[in-house]
Amino acid sequence: MTLSDEIRRLGKAGVPTATIAKRLNIKYQHARKVLLDAGMKRLTREQTLPDGSPAPVPPPKPTLTPELLLDRGFNRLAAWTLNDAGVLLLPEGIPREAGVYAFCNDAEALYVGVATMGLRKRLYFYARPGITQTTSIRIKGLLETALKEGSAISVLIAFPDDGEWNGLRLSGAVGLEAGLIADYAIRWNMRGA
Repeated sequence: MTLSDEIRRLGKAGVPTATIAKRLNIKYQHARKVLLDAGMKRLTREQTLPDGSPAPVPPPKPTLTPELLLDRGFNRLAAWTLNDAGVLLLPEGIPREAGVYAFCNDAEALYVGVATMGLRKRLYFYARPGITQTTSIRIKGLLETALKEGSAISVLIAFPDDGEWNGLRLSGAVGLEAGLIADYAIRWNMRGA
């Protein structure tokens, strides 16, 4: 894990910027810039309790593993690959239904997303992103780098049931994605829930 990865991990866990800088023995400005570049907010003020003592730092989120996802009902679809020219290839047999997906190496889920328009269409945009699709462009670059470095990146998928609350429809897929991002440290996800 790089220093910037550690700064982002601590920032996602809610650790104030000044505390991150002290813990990692770096300048405040360095930590702040990494967090700002990652789109994280609430970076300028140290959190304190009414008595002036520092607020407790929440424990870091656990790593989301492929085993946990598979145990909870996700299915392994396929793996991302590169062709001989280094072009990212779309996995085979992607369903058209809406669902949740995870890109995983052997040890952890690197990215979790929801495909409300359907999995096949959403994953296509990672392989061939449009110029305005900044998340797809970023994830494509991360996938290509990981594959070039020899990592195997598999795609796990799930189709959670929708529900209802007081007569209003709830999306199981959207809720599952939000819950995973809120509860686990997922390296490539930049948005907190």
